[in-house]
Amino acid sequence: LAQLLAVFAAEGCEATAIGTFTRTGQLRLYYDGVSVGELDMHFLHEGTPRPVRKAVRPRIDTRDPGCPPCADAKAMLLALLAGPNIASKEWIVRQYDHEVQGTAVAQALCGERDDGPGDAAVLQPLAHSRRGIALSNGANPRYGLLDPYAMASAAIDEALRNAVAVGGDPERTAILDNFSWGNCAKPEQLGALVEASRACYATALAFGTPFISGKDSLNNEFRSGTESVAIPPTLYVSALSIVPDVARVVTMDAKQAGNAVYQVGMTHAELGGSHYFGELELEGGRVPRPDLALAPRALRALHAAMRAGLVASCHDLSEGGLAVAAAEMAFSGELGLEIDISQAACAQLAANCDARAVLLFSESCTRFLVEVAAPHTAAFERCFIDLDCARIGTTTSARRLVLRDADATAVIDVSIDDLRAAHQGGFQG
Repeated sequence: LAQLLAVFAAEGCEATAIGTFTRTGQLRLYYDGVSVGELDMHFLHEGTPRPVRKAVRPRIDTRDPGCPPCADAKAMLLALLAGPNIASKEWIVRQYDHEVQGTAVAQALCGERDDGPGDAAVLQPLAHSRRGIALSNGANPRYGLLDPYAMASAAIDEALRNAVAVGGDPERTAILDNFSWGNCAKPEQLGALVEASRACYATALAFGTPFISGKDSLNNEFRSGTESVAIPPTLYVSALSIVPDVARVVTMDAKQAGNAVYQVGMTHAELGGSHYFGELELEGGRVPRPDLALAPRALRALHAAMRAGLVASCHDLSEGGLAVAAAEMAFSGELGLEIDISQAACAQLAANCDARAVLLFSESCTRFLVEVAAPHTAAFERCFIDLDCARIGTTTSARRLVLRDADATAVIDVSIDDLRAAHQGGFQG
């Protein structure tokens, strides 16, 4: 107690010991030695009636449009980069002071021009310590419209992989939940919230990441004439992760021509709620969700590679899939990428799924693009024994993103200037 009070005193903060824990099960209050109140703790916690509400399991959208081929993959990529959920947020980020106290090691924007969408921010709170903290998040409301359980699980996975992508330790990570929901007096809305909460429990338990706080914003629903309009069931997850050494922080911009590019993780035909389906105006489909047996191992393996100094850059695959992640990595680093998408690990696809479109635009969880210098490739690959990790390309000095198929056909060939223009022009005019 004396040590704790000394800490408060050193910061000029008043602190006083006002009581003692006892085994009586009673809350007893005194003023100047006189008893002024007494309450049974069981009554305090259990003695009031609890409201009972009805919840029904939400109807999961089971429509399966497969994955249709993309007639013009380059045009699709540029459209995705310009879409409001993917386009650059620099115009709003620059309106706020994100350099308070000057402790930022990695920021929301990074790369050669400080215009690349970073995966997470990293702060170094104490100047005398090289330990840092990574702050990240994950959310996709489009998923919640189709499958609230999968949406919540994917949001946790995204927040964690964003933190790990910059150097956060998955074993030293905590998360926070922020539920935004419709009117939970309605049984189906409440049922969707129950499903999301179940996913939070199962997913956090699998990753070993405790929820340390959170909040909710329920009843986001209004009437327009005779129609009731509710927001999509949405879980926004924040992650707070220890970065063991800020000198090992990794950013998402490509660093040097001639380095190898790997995809970590397995691609599935999971395009339900994806931005690709949004551009095609398709409904239904399977919503991405992490493989809770493999995902924690993949995060630990990637972190081990980073601790060993084997990773030059890393970017998570999320909104828009591999094509968007590769584009962002390329223009942020002012370098080109040559990628053979057929080399990426991909699950067996149904007959109605176009493999090229799945590999380019699927938003499957727990996937990363990782740049590795040639001397480190063997050691990097050893970190992923029995895990999905495939060498799919190379960084180049050509300042073009080229994504090829198995027959060497360039399905996308575009300059990084055009990629940047699309990404930065999403909110213009």
